[in-house]
Amino acid sequence: MKLLVFIICLFSVFQSNSQTKRIIEIIDDNLKANQTMASAKNPFYTIIYEAATIGRKGTLVTAYRDTSLTKTISPEEIKKIGSGKETFPIYPDPENNPDLFYDTTVVILFDPVKISRFLIISDVTETNGIKEYKLIAIAPLIETWIGNVKVNEQVMFWLRFDDFSEVLGKEIFFAPENPGNDLTYKDFFEKRFFIAKTEITSVDLSR
Repeated sequence: MKLLVFIICLFSVFQSNSQTKRIIEIIDDNLKANQTMASAKNPFYTIIYEAATIGRKGTLVTAYRDTSLTKTISPEEIKKIGSGKETFPIYPDPENNPDLFYDTTVVILFDPVKISRFLIISDVTETNGIKEYKLIAIAPLIETWIGNVKVNEQVMFWLRFDDFSEVLGKEIFFAPENPGNDLTYKDFFEKRFFIAKTEITSVDLSR
């Protein structure tokens, strides 16, 4: 009986030393430690963008506007983000009639290669000094400009990690730490093969 009471008390102490908090971090693939994500063989920016817009590995992942993952955003809406239009004159016969022209407008689609930074939301449980991370959601960031002035960064969309992991589990990441190419991007994130920073100033968290 005394042994049972001791075990219960020990378990209670262990539980009381356990704390969970939700954090938001930034991953920058320009950092040397994260350049695996920008590998030309299978860049992460292409994977996440296609997963939310046209589908990847046969799966179209539901995207959200907000960190609570309740307000969805459609693939068509995502494709408009960062895209633009450019109008310029066309001269059909400049040699014989240089004053004859008409305007034409071309849609310039967003190129996911412009994505280099990502926000991740994680639940961190710390027990007796040991931290365990559970990734909740991930979002690509794009820069917002007014003329030639960079204003801030904004979220394109959020993907729930549990939904996205179905795709990530089929995507190999190419890096020296994966010589046999047997680790996937799901492993990359769950094992935290990246460096993340908690500074998130000047970032719009929702669309």
